[in-house]
Amino acid sequence: MTKFSRFFRRDRRAEGDGVAASAPPPSRAEYEALQARAALAEKLLASTRERLAARDDEAKVCDRQIGEARRARNAAEVRLREIEAVLKAHQNHINQLERSRASLTERNASLIDLLKACEAQLAEAERQKRSAADQIGHLEEETKATQIALEARIEELVCTLDQERLERQVIAGALDATREERAQILHEFYQLRRKIRRGILPLETETPAESPEETGSSADAA
Repeated sequence: MTKFSRFFRRDRRAEGDGVAASAPPPSRAEYEALQARAALAEKLLASTRERLAARDDEAKVCDRQIGEARRARNAAEVRLREIEAVLKAHQNHINQLERSRASLTERNASLIDLLKACEAQLAEAERQKRSAADQIGHLEEETKATQIALEARIEELVCTLDQERLERQVIAGALDATREERAQILHEFYQLRRKIRRGILPLETETPAESPEETGSSADAA
């Protein structure tokens, strides 16, 4: 016997006590119809409870998924900030290397100009030596001394130029390595962004920051 039917019987008994003298007792057909309605209501209540339990389980699963998605989003944001910091540091390093290369290029150009001037002076000394055959005795020592000094200067400048070229090659190698590392970090950054845009790592809000494409284009232009 269900709770609803027991309540219905108690209600009917209480009602019957008050109007026993005036109301006739319910027939068996009416009683069975009411009992069937009570059983149907009990079944509907049980089905509703099952649906509510299923919805509660689904809500718990959704809560867990939301928590995991938020943790993944937070991890992605932290990784994104780390990559942006690394990109900024590498960009600063590249700018410093670019300035060093420009300085070395300017110094190399000045040394080449100086070397050309020294070679011109040596050529002029040779010409004067050939044209001053009548003054060979007096000018020979002066020309020899000048030639030795100029050759020493040229050798010094050549050594300096070789050293500058070596330093330039070292800096160029460091610059290429830095660019390759930067390209790899940008590739990882783009993959992470594509995952976020596809919904693998959902974001509620995007932090306003400089676009990595703009950073990469400015670095390539430099």
